[in-house]
Amino acid sequence: MRRAPAFLFALAVMATVAHAAEPPAPVPPPPGPFSLATCYELAILRSETLGMKEEDVRVAEARYWQAVGGILPQVHSITQESIQDSSGLEGASSASKSVGYGKDRFSTRINATQPLFRGFKEFNVAAAARADTESRRQAAKRFRQTLYRDVADVFYQVLMIEGDLRILGEVDASLSDRIAELEKRVLLGKSRSSELLSAQTDLANTRVL
Repeated sequence: MRRAPAFLFALAVMATVAHAAEPPAPVPPPPGPFSLATCYELAILRSETLGMKEEDVRVAEARYWQAVGGILPQVHSITQESIQDSSGLEGASSASKSVGYGKDRFSTRINATQPLFRGFKEFNVAAAARADTESRRQAAKRFRQTLYRDVADVFYQVLMIEGDLRILGEVDASLSDRIAELEKRVLLGKSRSSELLSAQTDLANTRVL
């Protein structure tokens, strides 16, 4: 005897939907300078919080489909098989076989049970589970948005700092050349020592920044 309740079908559908809802894993980028999109993908790969939120979505979906299974009718399949043992009738006549033993029998019955009215508890539970699933899905989506904002803030801060460092490097090189030129001019008496000291002070201040 085998029983196949309808909620098993709902659970199978639930598993298919949950598997399809899983986002594709981001592909690790090749080595080299990273764009904003690449940095965002790396942040997604390393975000444990986002993984837990998306797992919460899949759990909520499972609860929803479980609630839907409680609304569906209960379907039962009952299978019976009767096998006759005719191993000791090798020498018996066909007539005696037909009189003393019947044929193997196989039968299957399927019935469905659906109460006409059980209140609206199951519907309310399913609606609540669906709302909870949507809430968790939106929370995961919002977390992705805030994660992108944070990554963008850091990305452009790094670009700004790199730009400042590049400019400071150019100023450092220019001041170093000017100091070298002033040292020659001071030795020749064409420039004052104060000009050289001023240039050296500017270089020291630049390197402190």
